[in-house]
Amino acid sequence: MMVGNDIKLDTRVYKSALALADGGLHVTILGWSPTGYGEETRFGPVRIIRQPVQWRFRDQAAARRTAHRDRRLVPPAPTASEKEVIRLRYALRRQEAAELGGRVADARMWSTRLRGVWRNQVGRALGALRSREDQWREAFAEWLDAQTAGVSWRRVLPEIEDYDLNFAPVIDDLDWEILHAHDVHHVGTAARAVARRRAEGRPAQWVYDAHEYVRGLSVYPPRTTRVVAAFAQLEAEYIRRADAVVTVTPALAEQLRDQYGLDRTPTVVMNSPQLSAVPRLEGPDVRAHCGLSPQTPLVV
Repeated sequence: MMVGNDIKLDTRVYKSALALADGGLHVTILGWSPTGYGEETRFGPVRIIRQPVQWRFRDQAAARRTAHRDRRLVPPAPTASEKEVIRLRYALRRQEAAELGGRVADARMWSTRLRGVWRNQVGRALGALRSREDQWREAFAEWLDAQTAGVSWRRVLPEIEDYDLNFAPVIDDLDWEILHAHDVHHVGTAARAVARRRAEGRPAQWVYDAHEYVRGLSVYPPRTTRVVAAFAQLEAEYIRRADAVVTVTPALAEQLRDQYGLDRTPTVVMNSPQLSAVPRLEGPDVRAHCGLSPQTPLVV
């Protein structure tokens, strides 16, 4: 099993792994390690591997975006130290003209004054343009984030290839027959790992577990409309390669079948509590603590 988190709070992954282990399968969960170090633990019969991910592609893309954002059409305003140098230069030229006198010195003084006036006027104009440029850049960024035409998940979601680069060696070192890709992040990694294994003449299949409706993901920073479209493109590229698709509700199963033209409706495994998990109260409950009868209704 693969998942794009550290597994610690993902109850669907835990329950799926335990159910398969109860069925007699040897189950390994592969997630990423937030500590930067490889970890291997167990959760009952389930083996858990947490693999550190070096975010080379993601960080490189972020650096390019930052460099592009900082590239200004209008020159930046001078710093305080630069302003002080200009002031001192003008003061020295005025002092030189006053001390030496003569036509040349007078011409230099007037030239310095005119340049100062010109610089002030240009500075005011550039200041106005700077504020306009910030508004234009912000408006363009908002417009771009809402565009979905021509979107490529490889450009918009470079972290997907970071996962593949770091997870693939671990997957190839394990002895397995079925890969279970939880959520959309690992569909490409699973499809390629299966292709490599089949090319070696070994049996391999993979399951895509669609945790949510990707096209309907909520939009909030930093997840933009363009990012959602990129995730949808990633899913569309690989979902038909899966040997089986699992999802969380009947409505979503039918949506995925119709949307991608799947040969069969995905299997539904709902996010429900374990049937064996019967709560046992040790100590007084709310009604007993408040002196209420068992028939008193409670609202939470």
